[in-house]
Amino acid sequence: MVDSSIFDEIPEEISAQLVSFSEATDDVEQLVNKISNFSNDSNTEVSDLDAIKTDLSLCYAFNALFFMYLRCNGVETQSHPIMQELDRVMNALKRCRSLVEKEGSARLKLDKEATTRFVKHALWKSAHTKTKKRRMDSST
Repeated sequence: MVDSSIFDEIPEEISAQLVSFSEATDDVEQLVNKISNFSNDSNTEVSDLDAIKTDLSLCYAFNALFFMYLRCNGVETQSHPIMQELDRVMNALKRCRSLVEKEGSARLKLDKEATTRFVKHALWKSAHTKTKKRRMDSST
């Protein structure tokens, strides 16, 4: 009897896809290690909003990877708790997006009271200085 490996029975196309999948998982693992080392590094100053974005993105990525793992193993995911977790993370991402939009619009908000004060004082000074000049010109 000839010793044959299980990999000898796998078609060439599928084995190429498995190798590609294995390389992709290695890349994901390296990326996760980089991000976890970056987040643990206390020398970097990151704003709270950026930290929230990073944490939510990682949470969603891990849950999506687990979802793919379950699907690859033939588990029914529609009734699985992973769907609730993915929905929870998506809602948190939406809240984060709305915070970013509010922060951006808050910077562009016009303070009407301050604007009217600036305009009144600028116009009053300008009108006041013109009348002084006219009086000086008419007196000579």
